[in-house]
Amino acid sequence: MTADSTSSGIGPLAFAFALLALAASPISAVQTKDLELDPGAIAGGRFAYITELQIGDTAMEIESVREIRADSIDGKASLSITTTSSTGMGDTVDRLQIDAETLYPLTRDIVQGLGRMTLDYDSERVTGLIQSAGESIRVDLRLQQPAYAGDAGLDTLLAALPLTAGLSGQLSIIETDVDVHVQEFHFSVAEAETIAVPAGTFSAWPVRVQALDEPDYHQTLWLTTASPRVFVKAQAPVPQEAGGGTLVTRLTKIESVPAQSP
Repeated sequence: MTADSTSSGIGPLAFAFALLALAASPISAVQTKDLELDPGAIAGGRFAYITELQIGDTAMEIESVREIRADSIDGKASLSITTTSSTGMGDTVDRLQIDAETLYPLTRDIVQGLGRMTLDYDSERVTGLIQSAGESIRVDLRLQQPAYAGDAGLDTLLAALPLTAGLSGQLSIIETDVDVHVQEFHFSVAEAETIAVPAGTFSAWPVRVQALDEPDYHQTLWLTTASPRVFVKAQAPVPQEAGGGTLVTRLTKIESVPAQSP
């Protein structure tokens, strides 16, 4: 899981280990297939973020830019989500294409230094190749049911949900870190909060996302109450096995938004 990505985990290959407010009592518990997703609620444009990673006495900052725009792939309308993350160790570029209507992933290409992960998705299977340290690993994951992309894909999916205080449900997410696998998560939405980040002050829904089988694997993401929704903040603990600490991502600037249609 960003973030973005998200994110949310910005920079999925380098920091996937760290991606991991009390939610209101749920008024409903649903699968995303039971909800009316609204892709029009997803804000397009270019958005800048800074992620602060604290592990023990070690601190690191990751600057990222995410671009969300309408696109097409093989004649199918899609959303293109490109996240470029920069650290002193170099850049990570994560290019994700998702179906413009269902928001299920279509393709993903992650490049970090000499490492690369390329994935193709359909409703039954994820195939691809992971190249790192001179080795190549084939990906061939069979899906029991359609699943959504993690990182920026998760941030974008949450923006399209009919967010309201008390909403909760379950998500099947395709995680990409040292391998590719499906993780089940529970999400819940708390009362809207006023969130101050470097880009400004926003009214936002806090959405807590918790892995069903890993109590320490969770994060809270804030998305604007105003539509189209923007991902403005994420906060997560770094698991103890990774050193313990915190990871916080904040929106620093809305660099551009698409021109409005007449």
